[in-house]
Amino acid sequence: MRNQSPYILKVFGKCNYDVDRHGNKREILFAEAVEDTLETWANKNLLLEPNYPERLSLRFIGILLDILHGIIHFHLKLKRPHGEICSGNIYIVDGKAKLAHVVDRFDQNSFVDDINKFCFMVRHLFAKDGLATPLELDQLCNSLRLYKADGYLRNSVNHPVLLTPKERGEVRHLAHSLICESPNEVKIGKSLVRELQNASRKFHGAIQGPHWIGNVSEQEFLGTLNFQNPPYRDIPLDFIRYCRNVGEHVRGDARKPWITDEYRDEMLTSFLPGFLPILHDVLSFEGICVRTLPNIT
Repeated sequence: MRNQSPYILKVFGKCNYDVDRHGNKREILFAEAVEDTLETWANKNLLLEPNYPERLSLRFIGILLDILHGIIHFHLKLKRPHGEICSGNIYIVDGKAKLAHVVDRFDQNSFVDDINKFCFMVRHLFAKDGLATPLELDQLCNSLRLYKADGYLRNSVNHPVLLTPKERGEVRHLAHSLICESPNEVKIGKSLVRELQNASRKFHGAIQGPHWIGNVSEQEFLGTLNFQNPPYRDIPLDFIRYCRNVGEHVRGDARKPWITDEYRDEMLTSFLPGFLPILHDVLSFEGICVRTLPNIT
């Protein structure tokens, strides 16, 4: 397949060289030079940040983004599935992930199969080493399989698990403004409560539900909680307002050098685990995109 997408392995030509025992022709492909398959790359590189076991490494985030962009390219631009998403069929070229070996035969179910195979592949990269899939990455996989709309797939590259701590802080800040401007603010609040309750059952206690005030700790964060008028309510909408205020008032300086984007994000995530992905999903289905949607290339 000739394709100029940066997320697809470039193939310059091919030739038949053999026939297998079933009579199928086997081919040699002449493609751009590759460093690894994703399978071998994952065996040699860290998938998680050493100091933050629930946070994906920046290199792995880049790999996942490349793969999702590739799937988006197939589904939304080429209007066809890839057909064989797996770690042995994704190649690393100059540090970027590229999809290869497209399946020629497909039907409508193949679009869903691409997503299912992506989710299985991601979870297997952790399971093969006896590790649990990080919560927010597991949430991304669950949402991709549950919500099959093209718009959700396109916005998946903005999922919070794929953002840096600084970008996650920007999402918290912008989400507050966008929700306040929305005529559906009350509906969004109810949806957040419902989805947090559902997630607390689905993820077996890793997500605690819609209540957050009792989880706030550390002096700086308690200060923001206690000195606010009107007082915060123990509901998700007020947690968004609280996060916005933390971003504005809890900042590092020479006296508090430990207060960084990473530290602030870690603390806010611990106050209401799993919340940011749920916020992403709820806003997506209200047609609210906090971050710019990617071009389909």
